[in-house]
Amino acid sequence: MPRFKFPILKPSEKNIPFIMFFIIFFIYLLYLCPSVYNGDSPLFYASAFALGPAHPPGYPLYVLLGKLITFIPMGSIAYKINLFSALCGAAASLLVFKSVHMLTKDTATAIFSALLSAFLPLAWTESVKAEVYTLNSALTMLIFYLCLRGLQPPSSSEAGTFKSPGINTVFLSSLFLGIGMGNHHTIGFMLFPLIFACIAGPGEKRGRNVLLCLFLISIGMSVHIFSHIRSLKYFPEGLLFTYSDSGSLEKLFVTFFRKEYGSSLPSIASPAGEPIRFYRGALNTARYLIFSNMGLFSLLPAFSIPYLWRRKPLLAYSLISLLSYGAVLSAMVFAFGSPTDESNYFNSPYMLPVLYLVSVNAGWGLWYLIKPLKERFASSAKPLAIGIVLLPFVFALPHNLKDNDLSNFYLAEDFSNNLLESLPVVSVVITGPDAAYFPVFYKSLIERKRDDAPVLMGDKGGIISQVNPVWKYRILFPELAQGKLFTGKDEIYAEQGRLFAFDFIGLSDKLKKYFTPTPYIHGYRLFPKESMMDEKQHKKDIETAFGMFVYERALDEKAADPFSIDLKMSYFITITHYAYLQREEGNTALSQKLYEDATKLITPSGLAYYMNYLKLTKNKKEIESFIESIEPHAQKYPEVRLLQKQLQKEFL
Repeated sequence: MPRFKFPILKPSEKNIPFIMFFIIFFIYLLYLCPSVYNGDSPLFYASAFALGPAHPPGYPLYVLLGKLITFIPMGSIAYKINLFSALCGAAASLLVFKSVHMLTKDTATAIFSALLSAFLPLAWTESVKAEVYTLNSALTMLIFYLCLRGLQPPSSSEAGTFKSPGINTVFLSSLFLGIGMGNHHTIGFMLFPLIFACIAGPGEKRGRNVLLCLFLISIGMSVHIFSHIRSLKYFPEGLLFTYSDSGSLEKLFVTFFRKEYGSSLPSIASPAGEPIRFYRGALNTARYLIFSNMGLFSLLPAFSIPYLWRRKPLLAYSLISLLSYGAVLSAMVFAFGSPTDESNYFNSPYMLPVLYLVSVNAGWGLWYLIKPLKERFASSAKPLAIGIVLLPFVFALPHNLKDNDLSNFYLAEDFSNNLLESLPVVSVVITGPDAAYFPVFYKSLIERKRDDAPVLMGDKGGIISQVNPVWKYRILFPELAQGKLFTGKDEIYAEQGRLFAFDFIGLSDKLKKYFTPTPYIHGYRLFPKESMMDEKQHKKDIETAFGMFVYERALDEKAADPFSIDLKMSYFITITHYAYLQREEGNTALSQKLYEDATKLITPSGLAYYMNYLKLTKNKKEIESFIESIEPHAQKYPEVRLLQKQLQKEFL
């Protein structure tokens, strides 16, 4: 019988990069988030599933590629979109390998660089959940690699010709840059090194080459027309989902320039009016991004300068690439005088391409250091190569396995299930602004939990949109079809206790004046202020809802990002409120157990969330009950005693 061969698995020099890609992808796969993550991830699940524009700038490229991933016949939509990030992260590291190997021709050094980039904490966390940043980094590295090829001297037969392979790769990278703008705007900072490669690379008529590059970039950017087409289709036909209305040319530009968030243009102009931002941004990039992720490995890129010294165009190209992100982009988004952990968390992902670029330079620098050793001690070449390849496994991977393992992350999954399953029949949920509610509408839209419970998005401006298919409103809730609320018979929802809000603090003052918020599962039940609440029935409803409440997995969840803390505090409030109700009923043993469980969820940075809750409810007896319950913990832990004193001072 003929023997089947799989040449890609044969560890030849040619197949090593692909084997390395699959190793990185497999490791990501082991620690991938298995279900719904929080933050913006559920937004991208819904956008890709429904082919609807995400929040500004719409991310049409991510939506289109994500939709292709959803056709994989395995796992949930959430898992498959998480998987997409792992593929993109592994692809970015593969391009790190290719970039290092192109100049060094040393496989071990190239593998080291690729593994280092894959196992850096920020690259790891963005590769095991759904987000746009690993796709952005993969496209950035593709442009970097193609331009690097373009700067290589052409063969003698093609030298000086317009159609040399070098300039063609630069043209190709221009098209990818434009297409990449359909994913994340920060890829635009590759324009500077790309133009340099176009001018310094082989070929004549450099002015025409630059114009052609700009033309190809504009062609690639036409991917944003997709957002316009889908918006036109959404409003009359009631598609499943859209976040950004790009139904007219004006609205398309509003979405593209992110005017909902204050516009991208002021951010671009800000460093010009405050030059010190360049210094602060570069310093923050060095301290809080490169060194915090790479540790002592961050010293290696310095040695790429002497290595590239004799190849001045390559040195200049590398420095321009690093400065475009590390100085110019950082001056826009990372130029804080004293950045907080939260600001680092939200802004570091914009800078993720820097880590991949630095990893390339780390590989070049490492080769500069070890090349003399390999030449002088040829017999030690193989042990040295093995040691180099093992370095990331020894010094980078263990840290991620300990702190950034998402393979057991079910916090957002349980949160959204708890909230939706506990609602009475035919309820309306008003969410807070931005990412806090995204897990809820993932469950509502994609997994079709509670078609009788529409989700409205609300903020300081009032009710601004539905995140459910329009047909649901036309058939089941005609009074809400235009996103209107409290205009007629829909007030019945409030009078009958069927109106709920996840984030009451973030809603408009009009809504706050109209309603009394009462704690419920993961949020608040809203009653008109002039109506009388049936407290006995309300307590009975909470007891029924709490019987469906799953919180045990949340107690062991170690995720400490701001979105996870928000969800943890919503668990904390739900459990402590039910513990208070049980104490009032005389069930002291159950009450104390619930209080003890709740204290495992509270975090220092989440205390403001709890304080806001107490200010809303103004229930002195509930505050006293909580203070009394934490007394045993206050004796052991100074931070709990501090919380206890703060609560007494603030409310009692």
